[in-house]
Amino acid sequence: MTQKRATPTASATSRAHRDVGKSPTIALLDIHAIIHRAFHALPQFTAPNGEPTGALFGLVSMLSALVKDVRPTHMVAAYDLPGGTHRHHAYAEYKAGRKEMDEALARQIEASKELLTALGIPVLAVPGFEADDIIATLVAQLREALPQAHIVVVSGDLDTLQLVAGAKVRVYTMRKGVRDTAWFDEAAVRERYGFAPRSLPEYKGLAGDPSDNIPGVPGVGDKSAKALIGAYRTIDAVLRAARREGAAAVAKRAGVSERMVRLIVEHTEDARFSRELAIARTDAPVRFSEEQSRFPSRVDEQKVESLMRRWAFRTPAARLREALSSVYGSDAAQGSERGNTRQHEDSTNDPNATNSCVDATETDRRYRARLALWLLQPDHTNPSWEDVVAFTQTPDSRKALAALEDRLAEEELERVYRDIEIPLIPVLRAMEVRGIPVDAQLLAQASKELQQEAAREEARIHEFAGMEFNVRSTQQLGEVLFEKLGIGAAARKKKTATGKLSTRESALLQYADEHPIIQHILRYRELTKLVSTYLEPLQEMRSADGRIHPTFLQMGTATGRLASQNPNVQNLPATPEGMVIRRAIRPAEGFVLVALDYSQIELRIAAILAQEEKLIEAFARGEDIHRRVAAEVFRVASEEVTPEMRRRAKAINFGILYGMGVTALAVAGAMSRSEAAAFHEAYFATFPGIARYVQETKRFARQHGYTKTIFGRKRWFPGLRSPLPYVVAQAERMAINAPIQGSQADIIKIAMRRAHEEVLPRFVGEAFLILQVHDELVYEVKKERAALVAREVARCMREALPEKARAGVPLRVDVKMGDTFGEMIPFVVEGQEV
Repeated sequence: MTQKRATPTASATSRAHRDVGKSPTIALLDIHAIIHRAFHALPQFTAPNGEPTGALFGLVSMLSALVKDVRPTHMVAAYDLPGGTHRHHAYAEYKAGRKEMDEALARQIEASKELLTALGIPVLAVPGFEADDIIATLVAQLREALPQAHIVVVSGDLDTLQLVAGAKVRVYTMRKGVRDTAWFDEAAVRERYGFAPRSLPEYKGLAGDPSDNIPGVPGVGDKSAKALIGAYRTIDAVLRAARREGAAAVAKRAGVSERMVRLIVEHTEDARFSRELAIARTDAPVRFSEEQSRFPSRVDEQKVESLMRRWAFRTPAARLREALSSVYGSDAAQGSERGNTRQHEDSTNDPNATNSCVDATETDRRYRARLALWLLQPDHTNPSWEDVVAFTQTPDSRKALAALEDRLAEEELERVYRDIEIPLIPVLRAMEVRGIPVDAQLLAQASKELQQEAAREEARIHEFAGMEFNVRSTQQLGEVLFEKLGIGAAARKKKTATGKLSTRESALLQYADEHPIIQHILRYRELTKLVSTYLEPLQEMRSADGRIHPTFLQMGTATGRLASQNPNVQNLPATPEGMVIRRAIRPAEGFVLVALDYSQIELRIAAILAQEEKLIEAFARGEDIHRRVAAEVFRVASEEVTPEMRRRAKAINFGILYGMGVTALAVAGAMSRSEAAAFHEAYFATFPGIARYVQETKRFARQHGYTKTIFGRKRWFPGLRSPLPYVVAQAERMAINAPIQGSQADIIKIAMRRAHEEVLPRFVGEAFLILQVHDELVYEVKKERAALVAREVARCMREALPEKARAGVPLRVDVKMGDTFGEMIPFVVEGQEV
């Protein structure tokens, strides 16, 4: 199939539709196939209420592309139903190889029906029939009743290609991702397979179909099946020729081995039976309704709005609105116009507004109630309104909020709620509205280059394996590594819960030296993950304004830190290849990016909480803290500290923050367990304040069940009461870290609020906070204002923790500026402390 035929240009598509004149264009949607493709092609996004939305994101994106490319006058959606079909009754092993449906996928399939109903698209599902059968039935009806109609079958796979007929019945499908689409008319099918669409079931009768577990003829593969059907069109024609002319003559004409022909003759019934399984039936009890399927005449505006808001679909909603408006006029877009909202949309924009529930709107009261519940139960992230109702036993938002605020007061959490979380709402809203500018051309080029490199790695893997196979299939990969290549005994000891040998990265690394194929597999996975997790989703989510608009989750973690989704911008990879993603974050013309990063803030917080005099002194003097720790532990002068000593000191500095024991420290510091034990003991002997902090924190947590940050944020640890030692140990590790990480979260949130209130109002239209990543804030600032904004924001960050609470430990802020997020250079801010 040529690129030209498979993917026509926008102008070609528009021209084709102009030529259609008044002939209807009817789109028949195989929703199960579309949802499945989207679910596996996109990251597992979630809505603010925790509802899975990745596949729904793909569906909305697909519908937007469909509207623009196809311009349907009518649409119908077909679904599979649970339970068997005639194929299952005929062949019990039909689709038997498929895993049980993921719960997140099942939930999104059900949710997709809400979306299609809201868009006025009829939903058809019939017991005993697959979506393919329903669509085939409608195609047959339409070709007879409306011969002038242009029929477009929309699918996520190629099973429906057998329905293609000339240029009147075409298939519109996804290749990679959900917006990389392809057209198949009859010429395109012939070019891809070498025969007409109607012969596809014949081909599957020989080659089978692993995705549906259709057996085919044992020993006959894709290449031979295509050659035979290309030469004879049907299985019966192959058999007749074999009987009349002999297997050798048939093989010669088709260009296959004589053995292939003999296999088909020997397995005639298998071939015919497999063909029957592959044929889409045209007798499903459905009828096409021209009136009911007219699009977009039955859009439920309020419902579409509600769904877009519920799923936090800003960019998909904007694309859908733009597609509907450009094709059908502005009226058709209203259903998604009002859905373009964020989770903070209805929360107060006035940081000084009263916190009384009397003055809040209904939506705002519900949001605040969710915030309050999260502060009381931080491990229950992103609680829903239903969770609030269950906790307070009232659906009345005023009563629920009042009850929760009373509980906050009882738990001494009102300060965190009032002074940190509530004022943060307008800050997050402003970040989401502004969005993050991304260079689409750079993302597309990087995606292309990494896919090409991944293809080269795949070819190397096949070369080492001595055969072609699906590298992404853990089953096939395991068979190649452990059975064909016989990779060593260590591999045979690392089995999964199902008894199969593990192909996870941690397992592969254990025997990376045994065969060069391992490094290529790991490299292939790294490249494909970058493309599928970052490069393609970022392109998918880029809005018409050239920006991505992630949702920042205020209640997304148990520690108090922010999280983000659609897309997740908090874990951008820092590998050489991953840096291209950061370089794609590029400010608007005339602006520059300013990144302000707390320097070693968690170590500073640990020194404050532990009141460790040596660490406090080192920070006050502006010393290299890892060098100072190494000098103290190894009892050498600072100038005598070697890079290896400093590396080990750094490992334990951060390891202590996360409650690491000796074993974990040995791994992190790349040392033996005995060395780690000696270092661990020497560290606590040298820094007794840290040792006291660790023991006192565990004692307090065991006694009270929770720990607190500097500002009073709490986190509870029920695992401390477990009878299982490893559960208790894990809870203790989290308890040690929670006050440190939680205090860091509080400090940066206060800094964000102060900068929003004190700095940004002086630079309206000239400075915008666009990103927060753990210890770092990133602003988009007019170039001529960058130095001043950096100085003022840095001041807010340093002062976020009151001087009295700092115990002599200064908060240092490192500043960088650049034209992209991946190419930043240090900038010295006036007034910076040591």
